[in-house]
Amino acid sequence: MSVYHIQCTLQVQQVRWNLHSFLRCYIYA
Repeated sequence: MSVYHIQCTLQVQQVRWNLHSFLRCYIYA
């Protein structure tokens, strides 16, 4: 997991945890 991945995951959790958004962050990370 990269720092960007962690930050992106936290941002997704703040809005609404969504599996699709999580996968998108994982792909970009």
